Amino acid sequence: MPTDGHERLLAVVREMVREQLPADRADALTARIDEHVAAIRDTWLLRGVNPSRPDADPAWDLARAEAYRPTEHVGAVHLELGTFTTFPESKVDEMVTGDGLSEFIRLDFDREYRPDVVGDVTALPFRESSVDRVASNSLFEHVAHPHRIIRESFRILRPGGVMVVVMPFVIHRHGYPHDYVRLTPQFFERACRQAGFSEVVVDEDASSGLFNVLHNSSKMGAADPALPEAAAVQAVHEAVVGLLGALLPVDRLLQDQSRTWFHSVRVLAVKPGAYEPSRRRRDTTRPIAERVADLLADPDTKAPVTFDGRRLTCDFAGRWFPVEQGMAVMTEPRALEGPARPLRERAREVARRVRG
Repeated sequence: MPTDGHERLLAVVREMVREQLPADRADALTARIDEHVAAIRDTWLLRGVNPSRPDADPAWDLARAEAYRPTEHVGAVHLELGTFTTFPESKVDEMVTGDGLSEFIRLDFDREYRPDVVGDVTALPFRESSVDRVASNSLFEHVAHPHRIIRESFRILRPGGVMVVVMPFVIHRHGYPHDYVRLTPQFFERACRQAGFSEVVVDEDASSGLFNVLHNSSKMGAADPALPEAAAVQAVHEAVVGLLGALLPVDRLLQDQSRTWFHSVRVLAVKPGAYEPSRRRRDTTRPIAERVADLLADPDTKAPVTFDGRRLTCDFAGRWFPVEQGMAVMTEPRALEGPARPLRERAREVARRVRG
């Protein structure tokens, strides 16, 4: 709910508008602001991440819907990168049912968050052309070499497969465990095409606007509760955050409609080629590691792995990977017992696999 301080600041804004505009135009603008505040006061005025602007260009959403449509209800495999804690079983079930997926695979580097596959997004443990869709939300900023994610996503996607990326652009530094980069729409347009994607659609308009950016960023702060000034500082902070949120309708009245300001970037990229879906049958009677073993690969050599009932083995690389409570741990290779193939022979095969 808006605070008293926010309401007092908003009253000052209304007064300033009426001082500068004829009565009819002043009434129209203040009415727009008041309608906006009424619509958001109980949802995201002081918390959460701002949703897409209602006045945003819908082109990206339409393009994603069109790109996703062939992957729906055809037994497709969806891989979600960097899942953190945002994909509980209930959400996975909802997406599997909604899109008719055969698998929704959660991959994260940290096993603490109980992903389906523990893996490195810059060396994905999946076979070439094995996945229909790859997606990530607020992942790229935590990877020092984001080009590698794009190249790896391209490699594992089936022809006609889809990559979707959402990444913050203006936000506080936040570790998971580290925070490395912020990337512009132009970066994604160029890097995705250089990786081989033929269709790239990038959007920042949904999160655009100077006041929108300031409001979204300001919500990420809070007063230090250990300080004696905490209550006063928090009251001031919430009043300013609320005022910034109230002024979102003013964004389109600024120069260039303040569209050069944005707090996040959305990316859609399609791999060239005729799409042929996975058409896999969903089977929840087996653990996830067993179900998707035929999709997995050694992350370094890209050679296939097999599941023997207790672990995932890559004979070519001469190593195996543990399976813990159904979770494939592809970041902890162990050497296989017995003689390994000659190093020179394996090196040639690795080079061939990586080149595709």
